[in-house]
Order: sequence, then C-alpha cells, then structure tokens
Amino acid sequence: MTFSQSKKKLPTHSEKVKAEKERELDQDFDGDGLTEREERKYGLNPLSPDSDGDGLYDSQEIGLRSNPRSYSFKVPPSVEGGSEKEKLRAAYLCRVQAILNASNLSYAALYNQIAGDDWLGRSLDERVMAAELDSGNSSEEAKCLIAQSPYLQWQLSEGQWARDSAIHYAWELTAQFQANRKQQEQLSE
Repeated sequence: MTFSQSKKKLPTHSEKVKAEKERELDQDFDGDGLTEREERKYGLNPLSPDSDGDGLYDSQEIGLRSNPRSYSFKVPPSVEGGSEKEKLRAAYLCRVQAILNASNLSYAALYNQIAGDDWLGRSLDERVMAAELDSGNSSEEAKCLIAQSPYLQWQLSEGQWARDSAIHYAWELTAQFQANRKQQEQLSE
C-alpha cells in the first residue's frame, strides 16, 4: 500500500484545537478535586480551590451539599481556651478531618457548613460516633464529644433546641449506634 492509497484522514488544525480544549476541560487546574468542566458547571473559579474562601475545597462543599460560591460566616459559640469543651471540639474536628480527608478544615468552617442542615449534621455526627466507639472509647466519652458537634452547637445557639433536647440527641445517637452494632454482631454469628 502506498501513501497515496491510505484512507486515513489527518485532523485539521481546528479539530486539533477542539480536541485540546476538550482535554483541558477534564483537567483540575486548582487541585480542588473538580475538573474545569465541573467548575464551569457550578460557576466556580477554576483557578481557586476554595472559590468562596470559607476553608473548604469546592469539591468538599459539593460533597457536603453546600454552596461553594456562598460564604455567610457565623461564629460558633465561644468556649474558654484550654477548657474541656475546647479539647472536645478539637477532638471532634480531628475525627471529621480524618473522615472527610480535609486537614485544612476548621471548626468554624464546619459549623458554617452544617448550619441548619439536619441530614448533614446527623450524618456527620453518626460517623464521628462510630469512629469514637470503634476506637474503644466509652459511650459516655462519645456522648461528650457529640455534645460539642457543630450541628448540636448550632441547634442550641439558634434556639432550635433546648438543653434537654441536645442531651436527648446525644443519648439517642449513642443508643441507636449501639443497637445497630448489636444487631450486626448477631447477624454475623
């Protein structure tokens, strides 16, 4: 077969440029876990990993069902430096950072992401509860940690819950987890 007999058509310059632009849309230029195509879809800054500057990468906010373009910051209730509450908040945050693989996440940013989102708040608290109990901590220690969860703290500070409701929430979460674990153990036997 000679060169003149080849049926393969070479791409034109415009086809090459179009193919290169398509490849660029599948790149993640800012390292936030979203491609250029996804950044455009959500109207985000493709050169900033945190378009709204709230401390969470854009992909994390989308995963949390939060708006990565809007940052309305609320300050969580303060606690005294060095207090037991501050230590529990730090421990809670450490658990969440490990769960979400987000070491740059702050308690205040988490507080603002969860604010009023019942599904997200409960889901995160359930995962923290599971991690605490799986690590060998007692249910009392786990309840104390959950008492400093941003979700519970937001509910209290916004007047959504009374103190008794918050205590009941931590107790119910622990009891629910323990019942689920017992059921799983019985099924595995």
